[in-house]
Amino acid sequence: MGVEFEVLGEIRARVDGAVADLGTARQRAVLAALVLEPGRPVTLDQVVDRVWGDHAPGTVVTSVRSYVSKLRTILRGVDIVGRAGAYTVDYDPDALDAHRFTALLKQARQTPDDAGAAEAYRAALELWRGEPFSGMETPWFAGHRHALAVARHTAWLDHTDIRLRRGEHAEVLPDLVGLALRYPQDERVAAALMLALYLSGRQAEALEQFDRTRKFLAAELGTDPGPELAKLHERILRAEVPVAVSSVPRQLPARPQVFAGRLRELDALGGVLDGRSTVVISAIGGAGGVGKTWLALHWAHQRLEAFPDGQLYANLRGFDPSTAPVRPEVVLRSFLDALGVEPEAIPADADAQASVFRSVLARRRMLIVLDNARDAAQIVPLLPGSGPSRVVVTSRNRLAALVSAHGAYPLTLDVLDDAEARAVLVGHLGEHRVAAEPDAVDAVLRYCAGLPLALGIVAARALVQSELPLSALADELRDETARLDAVDTGDSDVNLRAVLSWSVRALSADARRLFALLGLVPGADVAVPAVESLSGAPVQGPLDELEHAHLVSQHVDGRYRMHDLVKLYAAEHRVPDAGRALDRLVDHYLHTAYTGERDLFPERANIPMPEASQGTVVEAISGTAPVMAWFEAEGANLLAIRDLAGSRAWQLAWSATTYHVRTSKYADRLQLWLAALPYAEDVDLRTLTLAHRSVADAYAHLDRHDEAMQHLQRALVAAEASGDPVVHGNVHYGISAAYESGADYESAVKHSAEALRIYSRSTNQLAIGQAYAAVGWHSALLGRYDDAREHTERAREMFTELNAMQSLGCAVDTLALVANKTGDHAGAVELCREALRIFRDARDAARVADATQRLGEALIAVGDTEAGRAALVQAHELLVSQGRASEAERVAQML
Repeated sequence: MGVEFEVLGEIRARVDGAVADLGTARQRAVLAALVLEPGRPVTLDQVVDRVWGDHAPGTVVTSVRSYVSKLRTILRGVDIVGRAGAYTVDYDPDALDAHRFTALLKQARQTPDDAGAAEAYRAALELWRGEPFSGMETPWFAGHRHALAVARHTAWLDHTDIRLRRGEHAEVLPDLVGLALRYPQDERVAAALMLALYLSGRQAEALEQFDRTRKFLAAELGTDPGPELAKLHERILRAEVPVAVSSVPRQLPARPQVFAGRLRELDALGGVLDGRSTVVISAIGGAGGVGKTWLALHWAHQRLEAFPDGQLYANLRGFDPSTAPVRPEVVLRSFLDALGVEPEAIPADADAQASVFRSVLARRRMLIVLDNARDAAQIVPLLPGSGPSRVVVTSRNRLAALVSAHGAYPLTLDVLDDAEARAVLVGHLGEHRVAAEPDAVDAVLRYCAGLPLALGIVAARALVQSELPLSALADELRDETARLDAVDTGDSDVNLRAVLSWSVRALSADARRLFALLGLVPGADVAVPAVESLSGAPVQGPLDELEHAHLVSQHVDGRYRMHDLVKLYAAEHRVPDAGRALDRLVDHYLHTAYTGERDLFPERANIPMPEASQGTVVEAISGTAPVMAWFEAEGANLLAIRDLAGSRAWQLAWSATTYHVRTSKYADRLQLWLAALPYAEDVDLRTLTLAHRSVADAYAHLDRHDEAMQHLQRALVAAEASGDPVVHGNVHYGISAAYESGADYESAVKHSAEALRIYSRSTNQLAIGQAYAAVGWHSALLGRYDDAREHTERAREMFTELNAMQSLGCAVDTLALVANKTGDHAGAVELCREALRIFRDARDAARVADATQRLGEALIAVGDTEAGRAALVQAHELLVSQGRASEAERVAQML
């Protein structure tokens, strides 16, 4: 590894990775004076000027020579060559952090894409540990310090500009608030803060920031804001600021390719939503496939400019033949995620989630499309309140309760008339082909009875089999309607099963088999690897056939879904090996989730896993971001397959644990573990204990403490019977956490100490370390700081040896709290910064907020009031963004 030099903070050197003892401040300053120019001679006079300035003593030459001699001994492998009254340090410039910083900035500014530039800026800024050449106050050091600080400030703003373009306004907003307080004259900081506020739906605050900057410039400098800032102010005032794609939800499915008619309904939608907040599009007679979603999406895509803050969409699956309607809290959770609300800020209670949702939307003008609603109860929690947002609901029901109690406007649809239906066919097939066979077209229109779904399927068939005359399709339709039972769609006489049956009949054998299998899939949609597992063979060809026939739609790249009526029809088809196909589907989700869990939490002990069925596709996902993205995409499907998992249910629940905990999805965690509990009883006592303990953890986080304690007591009985110290200790560890959540710290420390006592009979070093950490934390909460320090230091040593970084961060954070409470404020500052680095790497937003608050308190205590207040401002913003109102208020009082 050799020798590395660090000047972006206190002057340091590392020898083979370890920080070397460089001796006195003057000796460190001499080293910095030499290494800032690698390979170039620095004269003795230059060294003296750089290190002593105008205050050099008479013995300065002797001192310099002595310091250089000592540095040669300390820095083994570095040549400090003295020649002709000068010293030269010959080393690779990359060994100096200031040179790496400059090189990374150059790389960032030459990188054409934002992602690559952002990564280079991030790496450059992470090199900073504090004030460059900390403690060195000569003019030479002050000049270099100032130049580096300016470069850092500019780089931070360049990086922030990129992050704002990429939609990371929520992440940069807290730092921008603190920076604006520190540099009230900096128009570029003001502009970035205004933009971040505007993108966060806080237009009024963005305008207020401009006013503060304008007044400061007038009072202190006698000037007005520059043209760039003034221009941004005008654009924000008129809501004309372009926003980053990722900063504004754009969840609408694709615009319908062919649309005809419905002019009255389109006019009504526009007129009504100018005065009311909600419209319910329902169908006369409850007809499915009448074009409710078709109309809503066409209108929505016409009016995108009217909703600059984005669009939210949810298929509520109110009439899905194979799954229950989607619960409002599930939709709320996904909407809050899309709106940038931190997972820790999303309450478990559905009413509280709805309150947060209304608060977030209060100043935003968004369109919310709620598709396929079952009843008003599904909709009411998803209404945005009295703000400027608008809601379009589609349902087969009239939703009279929503109309009467919430002022929704009812818009009912009938089937298309002949002219509109003919226009749909023309849109798909072209005027020439339709005009060429008028009798056949009349027959097709008669059999489809104005139902847009049926018309789309017929048109797709005609396009795929372009060699067939329309008369042949009309004859085929006629035969099928005579043979098959009708699917009643309300007042219309359409026979949708007939339309579907001849469409399916035209498919290849592989596509027909896949169509039938997809009818058995319980989830709302399915990705290609899951479809391949279901089929046991490659599926892209059959999937393309189904998509071309409008029997499936690819609503997201690589993910497919069926209209619920089509799915109902598909499920009627028998497949000889359906049981084995569903086993492979379960194995796909189970084994891919297990792979992801192992990547997220590698220190966690393994569990026994069944062999995946032959033909199962297991995705090789790795890396925190890709794994979390997979879980986010498949989270609903993991819930949907829980009843198919059977004896594998507990392994499925185990494999989703880290995802559920990191995203605070404890309601989903509870559902999976409750489904697993009956099967856990048939495995062994260890698994039964795990299941009860996991159910209890979910209940505790959902504030259902009585139920949590009931399951913990059952877990304790099973654990004691198992004779396994780790299983037994785990229960006491869980009990201590439950007591901590209720602020009963005496009981918490009692059970964490009992967990430590029991764990110590095992060889599980991670469990022992976590118990030491728990005792330390609970002792600190009780004010027993000697006990806290002793236990936590031991935990820290163990986590370092195990490379258990998340656990290590928690231990360091506890030590920071103890240091600050016992008067070691400087030590607390360093510990807080170490904890923050770990938590940021782990993307643990809640603990980042806590550690930032602790850092602010420690900085103020050590005398750095300005930096401390800036940290507290940042902590306050983080706590507010996470919905932690009471904690945010306490921090506000400190300010």
